[in-house]
Amino acid sequence: MAMLLLQERIIIPQTEAMAMLDPHLDRLCECMDHGWSMWRGIVEREPAFASPLERRERANVVNAHIRDKAWNLFDEDPVVRPYDDDGLPRLVVGNKLAIRLKLVDADGRARNVPTERQRQIDTQRHIAGMEDWMVLVCGYHLNPLETEIEKIIVSYKHPYRLRSWSQIVRGEDEGGALSFVRPAPKPDLDAAAGDGQISATGT
Repeated sequence: MAMLLLQERIIIPQTEAMAMLDPHLDRLCECMDHGWSMWRGIVEREPAFASPLERRERANVVNAHIRDKAWNLFDEDPVVRPYDDDGLPRLVVGNKLAIRLKLVDADGRARNVPTERQRQIDTQRHIAGMEDWMVLVCGYHLNPLETEIEKIIVSYKHPYRLRSWSQIVRGEDEGGALSFVRPAPKPDLDAAAGDGQISATGT
């Protein structure tokens, strides 16, 4: 089965999703680099402005510049289009994938404010007024000193944790999967998921 429907949202296997993203990864990485470079420039030029900002506030500044770069780079792309008509900025790829550009932890997970809409997105549920694209995160993870981008990761959060996946697209262990995508199998989850679901590796 090429794709399946989970709670009214289309889910695409990892190999197919990454194949769709592959032609665009260099530009996605360029957006992350641009956002972080803009932040470092602020730190150097305006330390008094930058120093009081908390991590989430810093991430908001970086993400604003990432989004601005992405909207410019993909503005006339025939496959990828910027979309924020509903107040949730993302890049739509092939009318199947919605890519959110975020700061992520070492396992590729975004730390979002847990609003009801965010919970719906995280569990890939249908949201009234939103298209049912499969939602992925393309995120940047910082080094321990938070002075530079250590790696860039694409991740997918499935309601059944066993079927979540993430892949490093730049940085150490490029192409590798991350630990949280391979928890010990739980029979009750497999039974609840039913036949035809995505495997533990997402393929």
